[in-house]
Amino acid sequence: MKAKKKPAKRKSAKKPKTSEAKAPKRRRFVAGLVEGKSMRKAAIDAGYTQAMADKAGQKILPGAREEFKAALAKAIPISKLVQRISQGLNANETKLSQFEGTYTDARTLVSWGERRRYAELAAKLFGFLVLKVELGGDDGGPLEFIDARERLLAALAR
Repeated sequence: MKAKKKPAKRKSAKKPKTSEAKAPKRRRFVAGLVEGKSMRKAAIDAGYTQAMADKAGQKILPGAREEFKAALAKAIPISKLVQRISQGLNANETKLSQFEGTYTDARTLVSWGERRRYAELAAKLFGFLVLKVELGGDDGGPLEFIDARERLLAALAR
């Protein structure tokens, strides 16, 4: 009597990790950020490992940036953002004087430092202030630097 062969088990191909597999953690991470948690705390609460949480800004945030922007847009109306920036551009501070425990004088002054920070923020948001400039060659590739010594030796060889 012949023994029946068992059908060979199919090896399931490993599915590549897609962004969909990471989506629940990423959504919890973004929700934590919107709640005001630090990146590290939001990552840990979302279920990321300690090592990933320690480098959340480099490892997690780039993949969650668009979700974070969308969540912020829902949480903070644009009109409120514009209003707060406008208030910051007109910031004042009050200086108080005291003598023997009693306030004797109060002056409202322009808060130049605060206004500068809000002006910088507004410039960034409007695209007037560029923080990083990348230079490239004619074809978009990296720039080639020619050593001055090599140029001098080539000129002397002529």
